[in-house]
Amino acid sequence: MTGAPRGRWEVHDRMNDNADQTPERGRGSTPLRSVGHALDVLEAFDLDHPELGVTELARRMGVTPSTIHRALVTLAAHRLVEPTRYRTYRLGVRAIEIGSLALQHRGFGGAIQPAMEELAHAVNETVNVAILDGDDILYVAVLESNAVLRPNFAVGQRGPTDRTALGKVFLALDREVSDQPPNLRDELARVRVEQVAYDDEESDPGVRCVAVPIFDGGSSRVAAALSVSGPAIRMGDEKIAQAIPDLRRAAARIAPVISFWNRGEPGASRRST
Repeated sequence: MTGAPRGRWEVHDRMNDNADQTPERGRGSTPLRSVGHALDVLEAFDLDHPELGVTELARRMGVTPSTIHRALVTLAAHRLVEPTRYRTYRLGVRAIEIGSLALQHRGFGGAIQPAMEELAHAVNETVNVAILDGDDILYVAVLESNAVLRPNFAVGQRGPTDRTALGKVFLALDREVSDQPPNLRDELARVRVEQVAYDDEESDPGVRCVAVPIFDGGSSRVAAALSVSGPAIRMGDEKIAQAIPDLRRAAARIAPVISFWNRGEPGASRRST
């Protein structure tokens, strides 16, 4: 799984006042380009790279360390990043606030919590909600099981669409099945009919998952997907089958909340918090 950070973070020397101030070859130093660099720095942080140093950011972005340093100074002034004692940087408090607001305004905040809690209580396993972002699924809500042995998913984590139950929901109902790999077409055709998808240890060894779509209001558009996941030793065929009605009831409860945001109704953000 990709939920846990991995790898060591390099300790970089503090940049001195004589750091290279030469702009990138062929590039002008404009306010718009500076904004672009700052946004690129923010996008470099993810679950696998929660902390990054100046040298690593410069290497990944193909710009000079001085350019990165200027971007970090600006971002730090707005509390979007903060330095660590290892002379690396991590996302700051303001970034957390903005991310939380984005989830709330899209309906993935406290309003869906009761439905997730009821589902988790019924199945005694981890409950996940994901949306489709490009070619990946993006976890936007996770309610972990109380069991000691449980999957490790996190909000903000990404996953493949072709090996996860959540992803297969989108491939079957939001994409053309004929465009998918031949080995998936039959399975996705079944998902389209039954509106339930499975992950039989395909994404993570030892973990099984079952997912259903969350539709956007009364339409056939898939706004998100809801899943139950757990260790294969607990998630047998019988338990998975028993979880499907609970999943569908929870998805039906969550759908109106998400639909407020998707329709852009006035006051939607207030009603979904």
